[in-house]
Amino acid sequence: MDSVALSWIPITSTSFVTEPEKAEQVFSLCFPFISPIPVPFGFRIAEKMTITLERPHIGVDLGEKKIIPDTNELVLDGGFSVPETNAFGQTFRDYNAESERKKTVEEFYRTNHIHQSYAFVKRMREEYGKLNRVEMSIWECIELLNEFVDDSDPDLDEPQIEHLLQTAEAIRKDYPEEDWLHLTGLIHDLGKVLLHPSFGELPQWAVVGDTFPVGCAFDESNVHHKFFEGNSDYHNPMYNTKYGVYSEGCGLENVLMSWGHDDYMYLVAKENKTTLPSAALFIIRYHSFYPLHRFGGYSYLMNEEDKENLKWLHVFNKYDLYSKSKVRIDVEKVKPYYLSLIEKVKRMREEYGKLNRVEMSIWECIELLNEFVDDSDPDLDEPQIEHLLQTAEAIRKDYPNEDWLHLTGLIHDLGKVLLHPSFGELPQWAVVGDTFPVGCAFDESNFFEGNSDYHNPMYNTKYGVYSEGCGLENVLMSWGHDDYMYLVAKENKTTLPSAALFIIRYHSFYPLHRFGAYSYLMNEEDKENLKWLHVFNKYDLYSKSKVRNYVEKVKPYYLSLIEKYFLAKLKW
Repeated sequence: MDSVALSWIPITSTSFVTEPEKAEQVFSLCFPFISPIPVPFGFRIAEKMTITLERPHIGVDLGEKKIIPDTNELVLDGGFSVPETNAFGQTFRDYNAESERKKTVEEFYRTNHIHQSYAFVKRMREEYGKLNRVEMSIWECIELLNEFVDDSDPDLDEPQIEHLLQTAEAIRKDYPEEDWLHLTGLIHDLGKVLLHPSFGELPQWAVVGDTFPVGCAFDESNVHHKFFEGNSDYHNPMYNTKYGVYSEGCGLENVLMSWGHDDYMYLVAKENKTTLPSAALFIIRYHSFYPLHRFGGYSYLMNEEDKENLKWLHVFNKYDLYSKSKVRIDVEKVKPYYLSLIEKVKRMREEYGKLNRVEMSIWECIELLNEFVDDSDPDLDEPQIEHLLQTAEAIRKDYPNEDWLHLTGLIHDLGKVLLHPSFGELPQWAVVGDTFPVGCAFDESNFFEGNSDYHNPMYNTKYGVYSEGCGLENVLMSWGHDDYMYLVAKENKTTLPSAALFIIRYHSFYPLHRFGAYSYLMNEEDKENLKWLHVFNKYDLYSKSKVRNYVEKVKPYYLSLIEKYFLAKLKW
C-alpha cells in the first residue's frame, strides 16, 4: 500500500508537522491525521475564480418545496457543464420518475424515516463515536467502497469509488488551486464503510440517503415526508415542535443529525485531528442535508458560521450531484495525485517534531546559546545564557519554593538553538520575536498585510478555522523557539507542571498576555495557566541587564533541577 496509515480510532500521537521554505509558502491540509492540532492555514484562493453566490434562501414556504434556483451560480475557471439527465435518462433527484430504481429508493426512505429517531441517533453516535473498529489509510477505505452501490441514490448505480473520483476530478478541473476541496470531494462519502461487515454491516437506511435533524419537527422539505408518521418522534411533544430540543440560531454543530455516513466520516475526520478547514468538515457532515441546502429547511437553526460555510457547500453540491455518470475514471492515472494530498502535511512541525537532530542535555543546550544574540529583542544584546540565568535567578529570589518556575526561567528560550547550524540554521524571523495564532484573523496588535492569509477568507475572520473557547492547545501558533521547546519538553516526558509548558509555549505571545488579544480562543485551563504566565513575564521582560551572573556558582543548583524534571539526555 502506497498510502500512509490512517487510524480510525482516536489518535493520541504526538507526531508533529512543519516548515515552509519561504514565509508565504502555503501550508496545506492533509491526511493522515498525525498532528494533534486540527489546523490548516495558508490555502490560496484561485485567482480566476469569482464567487457570486447570494446568501442562502431563508424562510421560504417549505410547503411548496421551493427549490433554491441555480441562478446563484459560480463563475468557474473551467466551466463545469451540468448534464440534463442522470445515468438513467431522468432528471437528477427526481424521486417520482418511473425508473428501475424508483421502488428501491422509495422502500429505502420508508424504512429510514421510521427508524431514524432521536434515541436511535444518540445510541449510534455513542457506539460509533468510539472509533475502535479498525485502523486503515484513506485509500484503503476508498477501495473498500468498491463493493457497494447506494440504494438511496436515484441517479447512479455504480460502485462508490466511481462517484468519489467523478466528484473530485470535476472539482479539480474548475478549482485547480483548491486542493483541500479536491480531497473533500474524494473522501466525503467514505463513511459508507459502515455498510461493510468490519463496521457492523449496517443496513443502508442507517448509512445513506438524505439527512435531517432529529429532536425537532420533521420539515416537509424532506423527501417522502409522509413516511415520518411511522417514526415515534413524530408523535412525541418533546420532539415534534419547530425547535424541539433546540433553539433558534443554536448552530448546526449543536444539532443531532440523522445517523449515517455523513456524521460518521465527520467524526472520523475530526477525532483524527484532520487539518482540513472548517468548510470541509461542514461539507462532509451536511452534504446529504438536502432539506437545508436545496430547499432552505431548518435554516432557523443555523448560526453565522453555518451561513458562511453553506456557501462552500453550495459550491460542492453542484459537483456531488451533477458529476454522476457512466463515464469511468482511470483510477490508476489519478491515484498518485490524491495520495499526494492525503500525505500532505504542515512541514515545520513535522520536520522539527521528529526530534531527530541531536541528543544532548539541557545544560549542553544552554552552552550552545552562548553563540547567539536575539535580533528581535530591543532590550538586550548579551548572549542568551545571560538572559536565561537573569530570569531564573530573579524568579528564584522572589519565589524560593517554586523550583519548577526557576527551571522554567532557565529553559524557556532554549528553542533558540534552531539558529544553530546543527538545527538547520533557521533565519531569526523563523525562530524569535512575538508569536501569534495562524488560521484566524491577525489581531491589530501586529502588521500582516503582506501575509497571504491576511487576504484569505478562510483565515481572515475572527475565529478562522477555530471556535470560541476551543483552547490554545488546539491553536496553531507561528513557528519559532517557543513552540519548538514546548515540543522538546513534552515529547521527552518532562515532569514539569502544565503551567510550565504553558509558559514555555506562550511566553512570546504578547498579543495575548500584554493586550488581551485572542482571549476568546482560551478555555478555562488556559485562563488558570495565564496567571502564572503573567507572573513569569515580569521576570522575563524586566530582569534583563548588563549584570553578569557567575555561572559556575549557580550551575549546581540548576543541574539538580534538570535531573529532577528531565532525563539526562533529551532528543532535539
